[in-house]
Amino acid sequence: MSEQTEVHRSLGRIEGQLAHVIEMLKGNDARHLHHDARYDSTDKRVGAVERRQAWYSGAAAAVGAIAGFVFRH
Repeated sequence: MSEQTEVHRSLGRIEGQLAHVIEMLKGNDARHLHHDARYDSTDKRVGAVERRQAWYSGAAAAVGAIAGFVFRH
């Protein structure tokens, strides 16, 4: 075989492998989009819990400050 034929054959293999990788990436993109959409609601719920926790911490600090002011020695 000539060197040019070997180069063409190698390029054909590379093209085939590259096409396979591209198809795999397309499939992964679809799965990741589904995965991200599923966690959007989780992010919203976690955000609500974190906001509630911050509010409770602020309320406890205010109660502590008032109690400290009222009951100081």
